[in-house]
Parts: sequence; structure tokens; C-alpha cells
Amino acid sequence: RVEQIVQERSGFVADGSTREEAGGALVGRIVIRVPPERFEETFTALKTVGRVESENVKAADVTAQYVDLEARIHSLQITEERLRDLIANKSFVDKIASLLEVEKELNRVRTEIEQFQGQLRVMADRVGLSTIVLTLREPGRTVPSASLSVEVSTLDEASQRLGDLLAKTD
Repeated sequence: RVEQIVQERSGFVADGSTREEAGGALVGRIVIRVPPERFEETFTALKTVGRVESENVKAADVTAQYVDLEARIHSLQITEERLRDLIANKSFVDKIASLLEVEKELNRVRTEIEQFQGQLRVMADRVGLSTIVLTLREPGRTVPSASLSVEVSTLDEASQRLGDLLAKTD
């Protein structure tokens, strides 16, 4: 039913897992991705699958973080271009040690650029689709159990009485 609700709203199940709780009840966790404009509709429809125990909705504005990452990437790209110019300008780099130092710095800058670009891609994916984490739980299966403590005058007498009771109950 969950998959049907999600697919009807142009979403998909991104991840899922199941575990068994004490007592044998199964618990499933499903990560759902839907277009932001279909979020409310999907969220409401998912509530019809069972009895809602709890819900939590939050939104995050990532605009400042996104702009900051873009600025860092731009700055590093300028640094990268200057380092490439230094390597191309053979008169400035007159020793092998200097060339190696510039290439080492260039590699560091390129690595940072790629890391920031990766963060931007992840952020763009998050902005493109809303995420719903749905937890489904079977009703608990309870089995009666008990503990009893009784004071008796002697263990032999208690053992005899217990034997008699067990014989009567077969």
C-alpha cells in the first residue's frame, strides 16, 4: 500500500529495512522521496495506512549554505587557475622543488573543489525532492508470563503438594 501511495504521487522508495522486536513484532523503516509539491498530499495519504503513533515535520533553508559553498568553489577555482599559470610559467618555477610544491598545492586545491562540488550535488538532490521517513510497526504480540514466590514450612512438604497439584492438572 505504501509503494502504491508513493508511486501515485511521482515518488519512490529510496531505502527500507525491517527488524524484529522483542515479542516477535516486526518494525519496518522506509525512506520515501517525493517532489516537494506532492509532499503534503503524500504525507496525508500515508497516515491512512495505519494508526499514527507520532509525526514530526521539519523544513530546512539551505540557501545560505548553498551560496557559501558556491563562493568557496569559485575562490578555489581562482587559486587553481593561478597555480596552473605558475606551472606553465617555467621562468618562475626554476627548481624541481618549487615545481613539486606548486603541484602539491594544486592537488590540494583540486581535492577541495571536488569535495565542495560533491556537497553541492547532495544539497541539490535534497532540494529537488522531499524526504519522508516512515516507520511501520506490527501490533505487539504478548505472551503471559509470571513469577511467584511462596513461603513454606519445609521443602519436602512443598514438593509433595506441588507434585499432587501437577498430578491433578495432568
